[in-house]
Amino acid sequence: MKAVQNFLFIAVIITYFAEPVTNAFPIGSERSYAVLNDVTINHKNDGKNIGYRINGVLKVGAIWGTDEEKLLKFHLISPKLQFKSEKSSNYVDQPSPLDAVTNLEFYAIWHLGKITKSFFSKKEDASVVNLKKGLISLFQYQLLDGRYTEDDVSGRCDVVYRSKSTNHYEKMKTNCQSDDLNFHSRDTTAIGVSVVSWRMSDFVVTQDGTLDKIESREYHEIVVNAFRSAGGGLESVISLKFDGSISNIPTIKETTISAAIKSIKGIKSQPLSSLVDGQSGPKPLNVKELVKKLKDDLTDEKVGKYGNALAISKLVQAARVASKEEFVKILKSRTMKDNRGQLLDLLAATQTVDSHEAAKEIIQFTSAEYQTDAERYLQSLGIGTRPKNVVIEDLLQLAKKNFDEPKVMDTLIQTIASMGCRYARLPDQSYESEVVRNIEAYLLSSLDACKEPLCKVKYIRGLQNLQSPNVKTVLWAGVYDDDRVVTVASMKALRNYPKGFWSENDKNDFLRVFYQQIRKFDSSARTLALDVLLEQNPSTSEIKELLHFLRSNDKAFEVKQYLLQNLALKSDLCPQFRERFTEALVNEPLLYNYHIMGQKGIQISFTKCMKITNYSFGKGLSTALSGQFSTAPSFNGTFFSSQEVHGGVLKRGVVDVVVNAHNDQFRLFTVELYTAGLSSFVSSSDDDNNSDETATAGMEITVQGSYLRPLEFFNGQGDLMGHVWSGTASEPTPAYTAATLLHDHEQTLRLQNGASLHINVLGTLSLDLNGQIQISLWNRNAHCQVNKNTGVALIGSISSDTSFVSLNMNFTITEEPKMQILTEIDFSSDVKLCMQVIQPEAVIRNDITKVQQTPRYSIRRKMNFTHRLLGCSHLLNQKNNDMCRSSLL
Repeated sequence: MKAVQNFLFIAVIITYFAEPVTNAFPIGSERSYAVLNDVTINHKNDGKNIGYRINGVLKVGAIWGTDEEKLLKFHLISPKLQFKSEKSSNYVDQPSPLDAVTNLEFYAIWHLGKITKSFFSKKEDASVVNLKKGLISLFQYQLLDGRYTEDDVSGRCDVVYRSKSTNHYEKMKTNCQSDDLNFHSRDTTAIGVSVVSWRMSDFVVTQDGTLDKIESREYHEIVVNAFRSAGGGLESVISLKFDGSISNIPTIKETTISAAIKSIKGIKSQPLSSLVDGQSGPKPLNVKELVKKLKDDLTDEKVGKYGNALAISKLVQAARVASKEEFVKILKSRTMKDNRGQLLDLLAATQTVDSHEAAKEIIQFTSAEYQTDAERYLQSLGIGTRPKNVVIEDLLQLAKKNFDEPKVMDTLIQTIASMGCRYARLPDQSYESEVVRNIEAYLLSSLDACKEPLCKVKYIRGLQNLQSPNVKTVLWAGVYDDDRVVTVASMKALRNYPKGFWSENDKNDFLRVFYQQIRKFDSSARTLALDVLLEQNPSTSEIKELLHFLRSNDKAFEVKQYLLQNLALKSDLCPQFRERFTEALVNEPLLYNYHIMGQKGIQISFTKCMKITNYSFGKGLSTALSGQFSTAPSFNGTFFSSQEVHGGVLKRGVVDVVVNAHNDQFRLFTVELYTAGLSSFVSSSDDDNNSDETATAGMEITVQGSYLRPLEFFNGQGDLMGHVWSGTASEPTPAYTAATLLHDHEQTLRLQNGASLHINVLGTLSLDLNGQIQISLWNRNAHCQVNKNTGVALIGSISSDTSFVSLNMNFTITEEPKMQILTEIDFSSDVKLCMQVIQPEAVIRNDITKVQQTPRYSIRRKMNFTHRLLGCSHLLNQKNNDMCRSSLL
């Protein structure tokens, strides 16, 4: 009985609220509403907004209907476009195509608060129809609290209704989607663009459920995550208010809604959520004209400067709509001979099928004559932001030919793998996508066919770029290979996986390598395993276990030093880790005593805030350090450096430059200097010193996560001695010269007023890296130097365009952050290693342009901001300072 009473009670409540909906919009009655729409676009650093206002009168009446379904007739009368006066805050009329809008009626089927169909004149302008769709959407509402899914002018949205009183309601729309909207974004938050949308309506109905007034507000905030000063927002407010005028309106005497619609001539049905842009923003310039205009900034001499980065950013938009024939004409032009490298970077950044076909027509990948061009294009292509499966398959077929150009072949393998990784991370793709599985199968079969270690390393590097979760066991097998170079390459590949990828079983495998529980490992393999372990946020007990390694009889003092340095560095960077590290150390008497800390030569001191300021292990020279590379108003950048020393000589020196934003990190680039077989020049007591190693040195570079073919300085004792005596090793060696896309975001949103919001952000990194290693047998010292010249440019636009009014805000940020890394090693007596990180002064420029216009009138505003970033020599850890001071005495 009680259940029946509850059911009746709920039915009464539903009927109470639903009844007014069925009574809404009486047949034959027309109401008049005052319409007002304010739209503004603002920039984060400037309060001078641009915007417009549309006002007019909207008449709405039901001309046919039943209790549940009605045919509403709409009539927009005398809409006017207004801009704010430049002399005051008042709005003044502006001539526009809205003045010529004919008073054509439009219609909608209204079914219990939902708009199921809408109809418009076949002759109307698309932007005007979009505006009318926005007005119709305001009449879609419910009087029962709850969650719904609705289709309207914003797309398909999740909607929440909440009653504030018996006739006052709130409507919030979220997660609005539409299949016909452009969207592309980087999958990395740190260099991505955040777009936060807020859509809220507040409406009041009459006693019979007819809409009385509504205010619909929406705000879309656009933020470039790496550059917090870049971005802006758009706000649109539409108010619809009953002006007290009610009149009679002729009705349609038909028995069905279909017949009623057929009786109206000259109209066609259009879904509310399907909008046709009357205008989609300014058209890109012709790519040939733009290349000619920017030619001076498209030379290799300009790489590493902001002008070069800005030129590529501007060209990409035009290039993405260009044809193969246009590209070929530009590349074959005699006047563009000196710009060939930069044009190849442009083709790679464009990443359309046309741009790739043009590259194939210009470059013969299997010919030695085209090696430089082939590698330039392929390396940039591997870093591209929009990989195409057609292009990947084409390159994969080329790789399967296994042609006799080893450097190009190596680069091709790394490019295919890198593109596969990026393709797998696209929103609608995965590592199970067919083209990605094809890449994986090719790399694995090629690796299996290799007999020589260097052959294996080439394909292991490909697996490093691919980062497929399916090849983990293959890489672990490589770690246990008998050859040192295969072991280290496999561990580097595992080190490259995201830190959240590893399980507890994987952690145990890394521990076994670090502690050499199965066999002896190369020190680089051990330190790489340690890098992975420290990224997993080890617990206090796990940190204590690592610290106990310092008490062991292991003679690899550099590995111990590397461990201590990285523990201390992580403690400085992460307060939570610092607490665990301090607890593990202080509460462990077997570690924190004179016998261990003093006799082993370990010195650690703490400040009151527990920041580790001095940490060293007596017999080790390896070090780990970090510093702030850049701060606001530039991007929040940090550099990390670890130097693994072996036998008194730098064995592996790594410098990472990362962007930090929204609790995410993105590696801009990584430079690793490596040597082997040089310990014979100095005395060493390390047990794992491999005196029979071939003397080698070189540089490995990873740009935006894409590992490039290594650059070899010398290979073999004869090659080394030739460099030493000829002095060629003393000259800076170009390691990487290219311009690649960094930011790439494109998005379109539908506004409540029927207009579209277009968001475009493109950023380019122009990078010139060179390095050198000098070794003096006479003075028994060595000098390593890495020079990094970087040009960064970011261009963005936020625009809302219609045929009768356009708002557009463009912003440009440019800078040239540089860095010089010097490493001095003195092995004349006691070995000393001194590292210096120097940054020259830099300037960041931010230019903003705002334009509001109609076909007959426009207002343009420009603003410029300049910030000077002081140069500095970074203060590194105390151990490094002491060795630098000692080397100068």
